[in-house]
Amino acid sequence: FNCAPPEVMGPAIVESRETLGADFGGLRVGAYPNAFPDDITDGYAPNDTILGRRGDLTEARLADLAEEWVALGATIAGGCCGMHPEHIAAVAERVRQP
Repeated sequence: FNCAPPEVMGPAIVESRETLGADFGGLRVGAYPNAFPDDITDGYAPNDTILGRRGDLTEARLADLAEEWVALGATIAGGCCGMHPEHIAAVAERVRQP
């Protein structure tokens, strides 16, 4: 799941597992949330506006969420728009596979 608020990633993973089965129908499932603020207006057009970033989505918070997604069955975790290299490094450190 890509470029959506981090709060929808867990429910999307759960719904996918419920729909496709415990092994997600043989698919790899992952989450790449964005860091856009929640107050995007109806008139927003991609690439026409520069959005701010959520202040609450720290590196540690994204890593916490990524751990939850992996516990739900995700095998891929990262970030999309508004995430910085430090966010991805924190995720990689926490959910690194052996």
